[in-house]
Amino acid sequence: MGTCAPLSLGGFKILDQVLWTPLAETGLDGSPGREFCSLLSTREVNLPFLTLERSGPQTCWNIVFGSQDAPHAGAIFPDHILCEEGAPMPGAVLSLFPHRNDPIVAGRLIQAFARAGIWPYVLAYSPSALSVVVPSAAVAQATEAIFGPFCFGTFHTPVDWRLAQQGKEALFKEVVASFSEKRPKVYGLRWSDNLRLFILDLEKATMPLAGRILEALAATGGPLHFLMSSLSDPVSRTRLLIAVPEDARFAWSAAIGRGADQEGFSASSRPAALFTMNGPHFGDRYGITSILLQGFEEAGVHLIALNCSVASITGLIAPEESDQAVAAITQCFEVPAVIKLPA
Repeated sequence: MGTCAPLSLGGFKILDQVLWTPLAETGLDGSPGREFCSLLSTREVNLPFLTLERSGPQTCWNIVFGSQDAPHAGAIFPDHILCEEGAPMPGAVLSLFPHRNDPIVAGRLIQAFARAGIWPYVLAYSPSALSVVVPSAAVAQATEAIFGPFCFGTFHTPVDWRLAQQGKEALFKEVVASFSEKRPKVYGLRWSDNLRLFILDLEKATMPLAGRILEALAATGGPLHFLMSSLSDPVSRTRLLIAVPEDARFAWSAAIGRGADQEGFSASSRPAALFTMNGPHFGDRYGITSILLQGFEEAGVHLIALNCSVASITGLIAPEESDQAVAAITQCFEVPAVIKLPA
């Protein structure tokens, strides 16, 4: 971090003893992954973390569930798992909060992990937190790494934090799920149809560059509304999806363009619309994700990307499908308020 002072955040949580399952499938409907989520729901398997990205004919998923649910899930794993030997990998979900839509939080975290030699499985934004799935063997190392660029109130060292967590290990059980409600309740739906999505294709060696771009644009690049990584190769490559206001497009394009001449770094962009919601039953029930995916399929809405983490769902779609998406969500869920975010 050089001479940069640590950035003060509210805190962080770690959900351990989880299994990470990356899937890749060909076909625009994403049927195997959707059916996998539906089958997990019927077996009452909660999903604390899920991402989806559609890139051309390929759909990439990252699905996380508790280790205790492995016996229920093991018999239904699809044939598209990217992990070594086709089996889920032990991991943990580390969540920093609040990010305040400030790119500096993600930028510093990516750089800190790179310095520590940590290659995260996947990362994603919720409205309040930045969540990262890391290998279970790297949890202690990841905790040490974040105390360089960040500080957390009275926790001055990783040791302080670990002492404060003793006896509280079961508190972080927020998941994206629901069971028997025909129309699960949400607190509200927020959406925007005026965003610019940048997609960065990165190798391990260029991941720190993405972090530096995010940190450099914290002052002038506008708020960061969506962030997600999507593995194209679990060992060495990832795709980073970044959505910002359309009026910040040129600042981001210039900064990203300066890195595009490096080997192992390429970028593209497109217009996008965003929706985000959370609900009182996202934390303790089963099937929310499959309900949403089914509703979008019936409405002809094509997801670009989806984040499900910290009891919330945030997704990207094409701007011209915004009205269809809002209508589909309000049919599938009980939504008391629909709020369009300012451009």
